Amino acid sequence: MPGNCDPNGLVQFVGDVAVERFIGQKASAETGAALLAASGARTLRWGGPGMAMTMDFRPDRLTVSYDEAMTITSARCG
Repeated sequence: MPGNCDPNGLVQFVGDVAVERFIGQKASAETGAALLAASGARTLRWGGPGMAMTMDFRPDRLTVSYDEAMTITSARCG
């Protein structure tokens, strides 16, 4: 069952169980592909520690943050 990042720009829900299971895992290309599949997002954006990111909201994008150890700390649509 895909998650809740809506490629059509409809209402989003935060805290989707489909992506929550990735919190604590290592950031990698394989994990990124699995996150895209689980979320239903069209694009993936990685955010590392101290990394500047634009504030534009895109409902079809999954933004995944990770820490210095490359451990995923959050995943959210937008």
